[in-house]
Amino acid sequence: MSKIISPLKNYSGTSALIAGALSAMGFAPLGLWPISLASLAILIYLLIQTESIKNSFHLGWLWGLGHFIISLQWLAFSFTFQDAMPVWLGYFAVLAISLYFALYPAIAAASARWISVRLGPKTNSNGAAIAFIALLSATWIISEWLRSVVFTGSGWNPMSASMIDTILAQFLPWIGSYGVSGLVIIIAAISMMLLRQLTWAQIKAKNYWGLAFFPFIIFLTISSIKLDKNISSSEHSNMTIVQPNISQADKYRVDYNQSNYQKLSELSVPLAGQDNISRIILWPEAAIPDYLESGYPQRAYFNTIGGSADNALTEIGKIMGANDILLTGGTRLEFENNALLGARNSVMVLKKNDSNDSAELLATYDKAHLLPFGEYLPLRPILEPLGIARLVPGEIDFWSGKGPETITIASDHPEFSGVKIGIQICYELVFSGRIIDRDNRPDFIFSPSNDAWFGPWGPPQHQSQGRLRAIEEGLPIVRVTPTGVSSIIQKDGRISNRIAAGVADRIDAAIPNSGPPTFFAKHGNAIPIAFALLILFFTSISTIAIACSRRYRNI
Repeated sequence: MSKIISPLKNYSGTSALIAGALSAMGFAPLGLWPISLASLAILIYLLIQTESIKNSFHLGWLWGLGHFIISLQWLAFSFTFQDAMPVWLGYFAVLAISLYFALYPAIAAASARWISVRLGPKTNSNGAAIAFIALLSATWIISEWLRSVVFTGSGWNPMSASMIDTILAQFLPWIGSYGVSGLVIIIAAISMMLLRQLTWAQIKAKNYWGLAFFPFIIFLTISSIKLDKNISSSEHSNMTIVQPNISQADKYRVDYNQSNYQKLSELSVPLAGQDNISRIILWPEAAIPDYLESGYPQRAYFNTIGGSADNALTEIGKIMGANDILLTGGTRLEFENNALLGARNSVMVLKKNDSNDSAELLATYDKAHLLPFGEYLPLRPILEPLGIARLVPGEIDFWSGKGPETITIASDHPEFSGVKIGIQICYELVFSGRIIDRDNRPDFIFSPSNDAWFGPWGPPQHQSQGRLRAIEEGLPIVRVTPTGVSSIIQKDGRISNRIAAGVADRIDAAIPNSGPPTFFAKHGNAIPIAFALLILFFTSISTIAIACSRRYRNI
């Protein structure tokens, strides 16, 4: 054991960087969660060895740098689908984002050490180490929450996502993903402390605590059961999910619009036996090239298939049954005095028009949490002259919507009367505690996405985020993408149906059942923050009480 530990102490910075990089192996698509635990155990061990706030910050930052460079490497893949910037810039983008995101584990480590120093105990005792670990779990919770809100935030890959298939997922309905991340820190620290006791010298001295490491890890391993279970399609199902297998390379080609629409149409028509069944049809984000709202200047419709909103609605109506509802991703435009000012990434809800059999716009939802550099260019006056552009074609920025909304299907659709659909477009789904209208709870969440940008790692990670949200809220989530991974995520995080990437297919299934609001669903991120503050309070009180007791005995 000493031979293993010695290089870690002697090359602490390098060890932290490598451990952070290895931690990404615990996330989708690999799902090797023991490696993530081992990575955190190494970081915690290194932090316990130092009493310096500066060194703690440095080690936390290096760990975070390695972690984010590897876990977010799929971002570079998106640069291959645009012509505004050189492809190699994608790797610099990953580095730049990682340099920033690494500040949050650094802040967690430095804050825990700062509090520990103020409380007084040194790190050369087990009691002091336990106190520091408790403090680190609390500051880690707060730092992950901060990362999700500062500068519009990014909630991608909290540490809890690496443990989605373990028993720790059972705590998500109570303390949310950030709270579970704090538990991951504690589990990793317990593993580290038990392993430190697992030496021949300790056993000869009749210290058998280290042997507990094996049943502890075996228990976690046994609890890591796969929740995936595919259910065959049913011809009597009332929901149709369409994945047309449209690659990002083809999506914005004007000459590909007709083929794009044709794929969607062919996969949406009723199957044999579905002619008299009302369905909710779900298409991906930005699925159609046409604008479905009338009133734009005529030039806006020049490159669309139908040439007008009315023609587009007529074509869509041809594939819908009399009582079908279609939800599709699309773009809405914002004009003022005939000048185009902005656009909105939207979901349009369509029903069949009884009088002429065309589709009719029933409701819209506008994406509220936009993706920086994808849907808008931050600091445009500064970055645009430097040659930095948006990844999505176009010179105008997207505008944000109001926030989470619930759309209720109208009473003139008897089979769906009263069905409530929450909508979260793509990136919006990663923000824990901010995905539903809590005053009008939906029955399920429709999350159209455009994961065609992000290679083999991005879509599985995005699906894991959906699983976290489903368990937190007690709500099923239906993800629909152009080319995978499209899936139905049940309220317990189980994936009941899935279409793999690179496949054109459809899922016909029943609308999934929702559960009652979870404790987290009722209170949101106030719960993990309160959990963290309680840990800080009780750890501080206990540490001060122990120190006072020792001083009293020495008098």
